[in-house]
Amino acid sequence: MGSLRAPTSSQWADFSFLNASRAESMPMDARQQKLPTCFDCQFGAGFPCRDAEGTLEPDRLVNALRVLANEEPDTPIYDENFWALDCMDTIVAERPELGFKLIVFALTYFKEPPEIGYLAAGPLENLVHFNGARMIDAIEREAADNERFRFLLSGIWGESSVDPQIWRRIQRAVEAGPWIDQDPRTPQGSRKPDGG
Repeated sequence: MGSLRAPTSSQWADFSFLNASRAESMPMDARQQKLPTCFDCQFGAGFPCRDAEGTLEPDRLVNALRVLANEEPDTPIYDENFWALDCMDTIVAERPELGFKLIVFALTYFKEPPEIGYLAAGPLENLVHFNGARMIDAIEREAADNERFRFLLSGIWGESSVDPQIWRRIQRAVEAGPWIDQDPRTPQGSRKPDGG
C-alpha cells in the first residue's frame, strides 16, 4: 500500500497528454450502489461522500481527494478533507468495481503531477493490493484503451505485495508507456531482463 508520493517536477518530461481527458462520467447505477460504511461514516463526519438521499456524490469525493493531493498534511484544509482517503480506501477494498470506476472518473480531473502520483500511490495501488486478482481484467482493458490510465498505473508499487502473476500482467499492461518514472518498485522499473 502506497506512501502517497509524487514524482518531482524534474522527473516529468513532456506529459501534455495528461491534460487531455476522455469524457468520463459516473454512471447513475454506480452512484446508487450500496456503499460500504467507512470509519468517518461510522464515527465521525457522517456521510460526507453522499447527498441527503444517501446517493454517492463522486464529484465531492474527487474534489476532496484533489485537495489531499495538493495540500500539506496536518493543515486545516487537509484535515477537513481527510475523510475522502478513508472513504476511497474502504470503497476499493470492499466494492472494487465501484472503486475502479471512481479512479477512472477521478483521472479525468487529476492533471498535475502530485495529483497523478497521489491517485496512483493511494487508491489505485490499494485497489491492486486488495483486489488485484478480481480487477486485473478491467485494469488491463482500461490500460489498453487509455494512455492516461496506463501512465497512472505505471506509478503504483506492489511487486512485494501483489500476486506475481497479477504483477506480471500489470507490467505488460504498462509496457507501451508512457511511464511516471523508472523507479524499481514500479511495474516498468521492476521488470527483469527475462521479461518478468
